[in-house]
Amino acid sequence: MRIKYALLICGLSLVTVLGGCGSSAADDKNGSENEPSEVIVLDDDDEVLVSDDETQDESSNEALKAYCEILSSMPAIEGEHDEIDNAAFGYEENHAMFGDHLDAFLVYDINKDGVPELIASSTVNFRWEPIYVYTYVDGQAVLLKDPVQPDSHGTFEQNASANGGYLTYFCDNNHIHSFWGGNVMDEQMVEDNAYELNGTELILTTCDIDCEGVFFNYDTIKPNTEEYISYMAQ
Repeated sequence: MRIKYALLICGLSLVTVLGGCGSSAADDKNGSENEPSEVIVLDDDDEVLVSDDETQDESSNEALKAYCEILSSMPAIEGEHDEIDNAAFGYEENHAMFGDHLDAFLVYDINKDGVPELIASSTVNFRWEPIYVYTYVDGQAVLLKDPVQPDSHGTFEQNASANGGYLTYFCDNNHIHSFWGGNVMDEQMVEDNAYELNGTELILTTCDIDCEGVFFNYDTIKPNTEEYISYMAQ
């Protein structure tokens, strides 16, 4: 669906996401000058050449392992808690009561490089839900920071305790968007920040609002439980 249309449908709802992606390549019977050849290993001194697809698959698997460790180290809050229904319940109070926790997650390849990112949410209260975006570079999972708000607890603070609401989505221009919409002094206002992923940095950029995209919503997110972590690791 078109982003502009979808935003009208979603209104000011606060949403999180789960997405998935994959990549495949057709075999070229005639080969390619740019494609490394396969080597039969005869002894320990032989060099093994692998295709780009094999390298991406290995990096993707290593990224998923790293993401599983992150999710396992910060399990979701269990049960129902009246404090979370209070918009005045703050981050420090939440952390003192529940510790570090990621409550829902998705895995999605934002820039379509064959190695997925981890996007997770942590509920402070029903109006405040920081989003944590991790990418995998040089053998490490790295938390990305929003250049607009670098001191945020996660990547995007998404604190709508005052007014309005947030949503996160990925567009087909390979951007991640943090969208806010609200009513300020009886005037409807929106702010849609689009970011490119460059290594371990998010770069603020411009983006066509009419591009197609994927919204993150409660129909597709997965709770951060052992069951779903194990499923992702398979």
